[in-house]
Amino acid sequence: MTAFNRSTVLFLFAVTAVPAQVEYGIAAQYKNDSGISRNPDVVFTENFEEESMAAMQSRWSDEGEVQRGEYMEFSDDIPALSGGKQSLSGPGNEEGPGLYRRLVGDGAGYDKLYFRFYCKLDNACEEIHHFSWMGGHNPPTKWPNPRAGYRPAGDSHFSSGAEPGADGWDFYTYWKDMGCWGSEDGECHGNCFLWNTAKPKVEKGTWFCWEMMIKINDPPESKNGEQAFWINGVKYAHYGPGFPKYSYSGTDRWWPDSTGEPWPGFQWRTDAALKVNYVWLYNYVHSDACRVWFDDVVAATSYIGPMVDDAHAVKDVSPLRQRSAVLNMYPLQTGNHLVLNLPENAGPPVNVAIYSAAGIKMVSLPDVSGDKITVSKQCVPPGIYLVRITSGEKMLFSRFVLN
Repeated sequence: MTAFNRSTVLFLFAVTAVPAQVEYGIAAQYKNDSGISRNPDVVFTENFEEESMAAMQSRWSDEGEVQRGEYMEFSDDIPALSGGKQSLSGPGNEEGPGLYRRLVGDGAGYDKLYFRFYCKLDNACEEIHHFSWMGGHNPPTKWPNPRAGYRPAGDSHFSSGAEPGADGWDFYTYWKDMGCWGSEDGECHGNCFLWNTAKPKVEKGTWFCWEMMIKINDPPESKNGEQAFWINGVKYAHYGPGFPKYSYSGTDRWWPDSTGEPWPGFQWRTDAALKVNYVWLYNYVHSDACRVWFDDVVAATSYIGPMVDDAHAVKDVSPLRQRSAVLNMYPLQTGNHLVLNLPENAGPPVNVAIYSAAGIKMVSLPDVSGDKITVSKQCVPPGIYLVRITSGEKMLFSRFVLN
């Protein structure tokens, strides 16, 4: 086999197309989510595979609150890629069903948290008043306390969710700078951020993947907080410091607008003790006919993404696995090629494989020598990549992002 050195330019590698809009995260490393709880970024999982309802609810009620738990039941209706045998099901109501979980880590919570689950809404569902949320309380509470109708002061709480409204998915957000309706009693209710914008359609009768992220502002006096949401791995909204440009109704409605001003960012908190510290599975509707199914819940400090099957999962075949230093990647002056600097403890010789975030092998280089490899940009379109470097019994992993 041919050895590749730093001057070798590679052109002839097959590229497997990945849907351009779908983003894959840490779930792409675990077939059907099997073993995802062992990932160091994961802080909580629930797949509803407990033998009894009481055992499942105790995982939440020890740290939170169960709403309408007596109406919950296990179902054999599961997402297509689920690794389990059952999901959680329950009729909707103004009291739930709901599962709240406090997540504080080693302190008061997290600076950045992602919350992902799979869900199915019954075809009988009409208006869904409120859906699942995440946020923070100071101090952290063992029960949900949304305080509807009140604008947070900045030191007590904040909350947000992506909700399936009649016209599509949108944020529903409470924070210190939120807009209000201007009513005489001064009530403030959750703000939306995709007003006057085409929203992702709410699909009923089929499983979908829901994910949301909140990043708090740091330091507390800044406005550099963020929030984003994804449906089936497609990001539909992301607001942060300087993006997107937006317009405002003057009340409770915001929307992207290329002619508007840059979004200043969120000031979720004014007190450093307030962090992201809870997730809440919830289905608040006005009719019990709106049954809901939940499954494969994950909370993590990095993007989780949709589940994958065996064809897309990155397999760990080495008994000795170590994480390498971050690989440096930069374009050559020609603009058509990329150079990867291999870590000092990798070689030689080494086998290098580059995988997409979905776990699809994009490039395979056997018997590499030297400290650099050069790859055509045609082989690696913009995206997030995992690099696997194998040398004897040692396997090193690293990542890079190509914009």
